[in-house]
Amino acid sequence: MCYTFFKLVRRKPSSSVMFLAGRDLSSGHHLSRRAMDVKWMMLANDSLIDREGRLTVWKVFNELAFARRPLVAAPFFVLVRYALEPTEATTVFNITVGLRDDQGALVEEVSTTHTAPDLATWASKTPIQRYRMRGLRFPDVGEYRIRLDVEGKTRAEERLLVRIRGGGGRE
Repeated sequence: MCYTFFKLVRRKPSSSVMFLAGRDLSSGHHLSRRAMDVKWMMLANDSLIDREGRLTVWKVFNELAFARRPLVAAPFFVLVRYALEPTEATTVFNITVGLRDDQGALVEEVSTTHTAPDLATWASKTPIQRYRMRGLRFPDVGEYRIRLDVEGKTRAEERLLVRIRGGGGRE
């Protein structure tokens, strides 16, 4: 099953963007720093952004059903649309995508960096990132959270229910 989700909005570049407060474009350093925000996050089997800027997503989900143990997930993606400010252009952000159980304890974690686009790219594209999750092992059935942290601050969380097919609950 495949859904075309929406058309990404393209903004026209503006020369006034080059002189925004908080960023010295000549030196490449930030005068003040704030971590980028997240507009939305979802779990999906795969996705594609075509030439016209339409995002196509295959199978959005918030539940994994396993036939039997061990509870090891097939690869999937965490899709994130960031809300960036022009002052954040070319900034490198530390990103952590973590799997937490229903008590909040960390089960698994993936860390990476994300470089915000330059001003020309920022003005023409909506930043969407795909984080591939593979081989996640769930210790038991139940409710989990996929949590996205930017610079150590939680920016988004998505609920994920893990169950045994036909059983629904614990074995």
